[in-house]
Amino acid sequence: IIKSGSNAVLSWSLAAANYNLKSTTNLAIPVWLPVSGTLFTNGGNLVLTNAINGSARFFHLSNP
Repeated sequence: IIKSGSNAVLSWSLAAANYNLKSTTNLAIPVWLPVSGTLFTNGGNLVLTNAINGSARFFHLSNP
């Protein structure tokens, strides 16, 4: 995860292309919800840019 201006840029390996990116705002009682946005490839990675706003968010990839 890299901060770029007012965005968070998330990237992960194309080897995990079938995984789902999810986020939550609470790790004590997590409710993992899908992260929306447009994925694109950059070299061997999938990349998603997400606006930084509101509460802190935690991300994880889940294997379907």
